[in-house]
Parts: sequence; C-alpha cells; structure tokens
Amino acid sequence: MVGRMRSSGVQPNVHTYTRLISAHLKSGSAVPLQKVISMMQEDGVHRNDYAYNACMHYYCSQSRMDLAESVFAQMQQEGVQPTVATFNILLDGYQQTHNTAGIERMLTLLLKERQGGDKYTLGLLVRFYRDRGNIARAESVMNEFAVRFNVVPGVVVFNTLAAGWAERGDVTKVREIMERMRSLHLAPDVYTYTSLLTAHARHGDFRGAENTLQVMASEKILPTTYTYNALLMAYCSVPNPEQAINLVQRMRAANTPPDVYSH
Repeated sequence: MVGRMRSSGVQPNVHTYTRLISAHLKSGSAVPLQKVISMMQEDGVHRNDYAYNACMHYYCSQSRMDLAESVFAQMQQEGVQPTVATFNILLDGYQQTHNTAGIERMLTLLLKERQGGDKYTLGLLVRFYRDRGNIARAESVMNEFAVRFNVVPGVVVFNTLAAGWAERGDVTKVREIMERMRSLHLAPDVYTYTSLLTAHARHGDFRGAENTLQVMASEKILPTTYTYNALLMAYCSVPNPEQAINLVQRMRAANTPPDVYSH
C-alpha cells in the first residue's frame, strides 16, 4: 500500500504507518513490524506515542522486555512523551514476567510524569505487591496515587488490600480499609466482609468472625462458600469439631453448598 501511495505521489504520514503497525500486530508477526519501523525512518516520519506503544505492547506480549525497554529508550531519545498507556503496557509486561526491579524502575519514572497513572495502573501495582506479600508497599502506592494524581481507588483495589491484611490476621487494618471505603461512599461488599471474617479467624477471634456473619446478614450480604470456609478452617485448626460440623449444617441451611475444601 505504501509503495502505491509513493508511486501516486502521495507521501505516507504517521497515520498511514500506525495503521500498518496495527495490521502487523494483529497478524502476530514481528518481522514485518520491524520493516514498517524502518520504512517510517526512511520516509522521515517520526513515530508518535501510538506507534511506540504498539511496538512495546507486542514485545511485552512475547515477554521480550529487553526489546520493549529498547523501544521505550528510543521513544525517550526522540523526545516523544510517554503516556499513561505507555506505563501501563510496560508495567503489565513486568508483572507477567515477575520482574520486581522493572516494576520499581517504571513506578519511579511514572511518579515523575505529570499525567501519572490511572485506576488501571493503581490496580495493577496493588495486585503486584499484594501477591508478593508486600501489602504495606501496596497500600503506600495507593496513598501516593491519591495524593499525586487524585486517583480515587475503587472497591476492587480496597478489597485487594483488605485481603492482603486479612492473610496476616490484621483486623485493625481491614477495619481501616472499610472505614476509608465508607468515607468515599463505597459500600463494603461480600469480599470485604470475607476479608474481615478471615482476619478475625486467623487472629483466633471466633466471636468476631461470627459477629461478622451477623453483620453481613443484617446488611443482606450473602456469604459465599469461601466466606464460610475461612471460619471453618479456623474451627478445624483449633480443633473444634462441634463448631465445624455446626457451621457446615448452617451452610446447607443457607443454600450455600460446602465444597471440597469444606469437607
């Protein structure tokens, strides 16, 4: 197509090439993609953020973070401003390759940019740090995004944090998360309350866990099998077989069937 444009005296521009890049990305072929990049350089067409992002997205999808980083470096050298999408693409790549150093490096650069990150960026980072057991870091990132970029966390981000603190049996931190949600007019849901129950159970506070079930009932929030299992496993670890059997019977009465973990 580009050759026909040239022969007709029509000079290809950045929009022509970005469409070609999109087509090659859909075909899943990197070789033609590199050829398109070379053609842009030959025609003196400067790549815009879309063209760079498309290339980085392809390399990240192939777990070739070395090549994605090379494209990012060239983007900076040519003075093309990275966008939120740029950072999200690279952060996604580092997350998929479990590259903590890459995440930290990209987060440092992101925090220096005026446009910063968005809710997707925040959710990705919070999940990354929570999954690696660094829940304090996850919460500090959430707070920094709120202050620097005015990114208001959603229910999913709060639930991710609550689940992380629950795994440590930290009832106080889970309650703090819930209060912060309410201050933003976000209602805690079944996942939030399950985290609270889990925190009580891991702390050995069975009364607090049972009270959480009562609060859920009063707010018409139906516990899931996972909710009950958190308390059930705690009863079994004590052990308290009577309470465990009673809880299974309550699950059945509530039309919440026990699963393989319950048994």
